[in-house]
Amino acid sequence: MPLEAFRDGCYDADCDFINPAVYDPLVQEAVGLWAYWHFGLDCSSFSRLNINLNSGTRSRERPEGDGTLPRELLGNRLARGVSELCRLLHARGCWWLVEN
Repeated sequence: MPLEAFRDGCYDADCDFINPAVYDPLVQEAVGLWAYWHFGLDCSSFSRLNINLNSGTRSRERPEGDGTLPRELLGNRLARGVSELCRLLHARGCWWLVEN
């Protein structure tokens, strides 16, 4: 089931990965049926352009950023959620891919 919170520039809470009403059922699904999952995270806070062109605060010493930029805080939440789901999928022998 594809989820994209900002499809065509419009926010849809029913497709927002960090919305507990969306995320919690994903956790249940990850521990249930075997599946192949593909995750594509928004790279607006992870790419090198974030640092070089957008005044991002991520660095080798502080990959999570300094906690001042909302886009980096959101990226951190997304990364933690994807990491949790990947661990659950891995434990069941499922395949997964994280893009970006």
